[in-house]
Amino acid sequence: AFRLCHSSDPNCATVVMAVNGKFVIALYTLRDLTFGEELTFDYSSVTEDENEFRAAVCLCGSPKCRGSFLYYAGLGAFADVIEKEHTFLERCAILVKSASECALGPEDQDILERNGMKSSVLKGMPDWLIKWVANILQFVEYEKKTLTEKFLEQKNASGA
Repeated sequence: AFRLCHSSDPNCATVVMAVNGKFVIALYTLRDLTFGEELTFDYSSVTEDENEFRAAVCLCGSPKCRGSFLYYAGLGAFADVIEKEHTFLERCAILVKSASECALGPEDQDILERNGMKSSVLKGMPDWLIKWVANILQFVEYEKKTLTEKFLEQKNASGA
């Protein structure tokens, strides 16, 4: 395949993995494919821009088609989380904390493992950087939970 197209009912998916210490994106099929079948995956991208959302018309033709290859988050969902939960000062504090308390605890090991950060990726990194990765992943997990809640609130408020 020379390109992959979007579908709301895809036959492929992607996963980020480490190979020889480098991140790669691997593509795999979700079901058996027939010869010549187009490879598709769900872009799963989000926008806060209503014009961009309206312009992102999906042409997949699937009975499950949602009409757009983007999800609409509503104005400000991402910015709200960053402004309220991950300010510049808090990001600097994470860096200072990582450099001053660089010993990894069991919670750090767990979060690294949950997010696919294994020895092949972390090999050769200084301890403070590994600690920083664990601290940032802690926020990423929090952000994922918080954004999901915000999106659901917006969806419920809009009656969709």
